[in-house]
Amino acid sequence: NRHPDTIFKDKTVSELGCGNGWISIAIAAKWLPSKVYGLDINPRAVKISWINLYLNALDDNGQPVYDDEKKTLLDRVEFYESDLLGYCKDNNIQLERIVGCIPQILNPNPEAMSKMIEENASEEFLHSLSNYCALQGFVEDQFGLGLIARAVEEGISV
Repeated sequence: NRHPDTIFKDKTVSELGCGNGWISIAIAAKWLPSKVYGLDINPRAVKISWINLYLNALDDNGQPVYDDEKKTLLDRVEFYESDLLGYCKDNNIQLERIVGCIPQILNPNPEAMSKMIEENASEEFLHSLSNYCALQGFVEDQFGLGLIARAVEEGISV
């Protein structure tokens, strides 16, 4: 473990681009933060995250599993559809930690995703698979750095 046990303990945390929610759930289970907000722009990912949360928060009999502080994962984790930190900003949630792996997100537009198999896809389309923000013509776009920069700017204000 390369992080001290106190890194998330009793903190308010957000995971950007939470996908199926496993990182948010793992953070809550291991480090006992006061709250983890798993955020994703894809509404389907958010639904799957809630399912994963319940699968991990309840035992085989459907009863809550309590941690050492007498709380469950359902007390510690919530998932919301959000463009980066929009949900936290809109709800005045003060964050102490922000985690995420932004460059690995896919374009949430179903129309764009349905064209994945076309051999003659344009450069703009191929770019959209790795970065849903607008193509600005900078080298940073291909690595998702523009999106990361925006997340950092939003994080400063939350």
